[in-house]
Order: sequence, then C-alpha cells, then structure tokens
Amino acid sequence: MVFHYPHLRRLTGRNSLLRELSVTELKSLIVSSKSSDKSGTIPTLEEAIEILKGKKMFYIELKKGDSDKIAESVLNVLKKRLSEDSFTLSSFDPNLIKAVKAKNEQIRTGYIFSTKLRRFFLNRTEKQVGGFDQWHIENSLLNERLLKKAGKRNRELMVWKVNSEVQMKRCIELGVDGIITDNITKLNEVLSG
Repeated sequence: MVFHYPHLRRLTGRNSLLRELSVTELKSLIVSSKSSDKSGTIPTLEEAIEILKGKKMFYIELKKGDSDKIAESVLNVLKKRLSEDSFTLSSFDPNLIKAVKAKNEQIRTGYIFSTKLRRFFLNRTEKQVGGFDQWHIENSLLNERLLKKAGKRNRELMVWKVNSEVQMKRCIELGVDGIITDNITKLNEVLSG
C-alpha cells in the first residue's frame, strides 16, 4: 500500500495502524485532507505506478518492517512495471536497503536521515549495507561540508522537507541533486523564475 504515515487517523479518521488492516479493509477507507477538497482511496503500489505512468523517475520510501518480505514484495511489483533505472528505493532503515541490495545490487538506493546522530553513524551504516547511491537528508542538515562529502563519495544528495521559497533557493544555490517538497507548485515557480 502507498501511504506515508504509519497511523490512519489523520487522513482516514480510522484509529488504527496501517499494518493492522488487510488490503480489503484499507481499500474501503476514504482518504481526505483538511487542506484539499479531494478524496480517494489508498492505492497499492501497482495502482500508484499506473496513476503516475509516464513519469521519468519514482522515489519510493520503504517503511520499517520485515525487511526481506518488504524488499521481495516491492521488487516483484517493480520488476513487472518499471525498468531498474526508473526508480530509487529509500528508507530510514538501513536493514531494508541491505535486503534490497541482497536481492539485486543494481537497484538504486537512498538512505534517509534527519539527525546529526544519523550523520555521525553514516560511515558505519554505509559499510554495514555496502553503500547507497543517494543520501536523503533533512533540510536543516544541509551544509557545504556535507555536500562535499557526498561528492567525494559519489553520492547524490537529495534534500527533504524543503517547503519554503527561501529553502528551495538555498538548495539550488548549493547545487543539491534533488529537492523533495510538499509544495511542488512553489518549486516549479522557483525553478522557472
């Protein structure tokens, strides 16, 4: 299922964790947001790919759980639907990335981290997993030193939680490889202006 939050209450009103419900139960829920008058259902990964077909690149965040089972089921879907060069799998959980790499070394992966403590353990984590193609860092960690370190290690640097124009311009000026935002309209304005 494609859903960002582990808990369903915020977007569905159901007081349950996503993992507690079957696919049938999840498909019966209506997803809505206070910031939009649109609603819908929770898509499977196959449905999300179908909705977004024609896009050049997919970034798929894998949530913590049974690493081998998640890696196998996600890769089975992706193998049927997308070419290996059209997606990146990322996670806060290095064991998930390790499971993905064990099944297929060619899959592009990203390690998500948001605290200085994670950055401190980055060397050990990379050694444990065998490396990542990308580092996905929280915006507050972005600095020139980390950009240089990523470049020396041949890692692309993707920055997330970049929602203001000022943050977007800073990322562009520093030369990050990608911006992850909730405000795509604003990012398109900044990029075209």
